[in-house]
Amino acid sequence: MTAVLIACCKCKAGGGQPLYNDKTSVLRLLSEETGRRLLSARRELAATRFLPDGPDFGGPPNREVLYMPAFSRYTGRLYANADLPAFADCICGPSPRANVLILSALYGLLTADEPIRTYNLQMKDTLQFPDRRTKVYTYWRHAGLGDFIKEGLTSVKATEVHLLLSQDYDWAAGGAVTGPWVCRLHDFSDKRSGSTHYRGLKLRELLESACRTGDRTMSAHTFPSIRHHLHRPARPSRLFGEVKSGIGCT
Repeated sequence: MTAVLIACCKCKAGGGQPLYNDKTSVLRLLSEETGRRLLSARRELAATRFLPDGPDFGGPPNREVLYMPAFSRYTGRLYANADLPAFADCICGPSPRANVLILSALYGLLTADEPIRTYNLQMKDTLQFPDRRTKVYTYWRHAGLGDFIKEGLTSVKATEVHLLLSQDYDWAAGGAVTGPWVCRLHDFSDKRSGSTHYRGLKLRELLESACRTGDRTMSAHTFPSIRHHLHRPARPSRLFGEVKSGIGCT
């Protein structure tokens, strides 16, 4: 099973609906204990941003909070280029042919179709607690984001894991990519401010391949090839492969 780790983004679509579908939550991939740890970390972080409680933080239903699947909520360059909604049948549901897991500054770990609210938080931001100040990426590293990722990858029976992450997300993950799977790091640091653009194209290429492999009868025109946009194959790189530009939508 192919799994891809990607980052959340600053640009998000508005709107949504108040009903929260917990059946698509990443919690379904985690043990009960690990799920409680993740929800506890989400709720503690959300409190520092004065966000209203809701089932996405382990709280009660809240009709004032609107939800939308993560792959539709995020609208930055990576998501626009990958066009994840077009691959919904491939990456969602009970029998996906590929798994996309999202590292989020607010939520920690998400499935591609997990319902999320709008929010304004980045991994490089600083959180203010009563007794300390810490960066978001440090918070998630200490909260055990690496454990959540490893358990999620194990649950989906990942055999090959592709990393399309920038430095802050690598740090937050805490080296969680090691495991009984082949790990492939895709480094687009030489693209500088365009690195997110190329990560999106690479994600689409990976999903095209996974979906075609899972369904040999699929038309060749279903997912038009984008390989000509990628000027070189991804190469293995150091864990901290690049620095985020922080300019515009990422």
